[in-house]
Amino acid sequence: WDGNTKKITLEARNNKVEMWLEKTDINVNGTSNKMDVSPILKNERTFLPIRFVAENLNCKVDWINSTKEIVIVYEE
Repeated sequence: WDGNTKKITLEARNNKVEMWLEKTDINVNGTSNKMDVSPILKNERTFLPIRFVAENLNCKVDWINSTKEIVIVYEE
């Protein structure tokens, strides 16, 4: 977290995802793109679009509609 620029950086498996609060801009391994929604700050907590982040860190993401759960699989 860089409070001056409001940038969030996530790194895993040699992948780097950078995004900014209230902006739909995103950089994935140096490549710029846009997201449907932006990260937000609510009650002093940062909320990220988790499916987009997880998929860009090469995780498998599934939604279980019956229980309203998201499953993220991060395999070595």
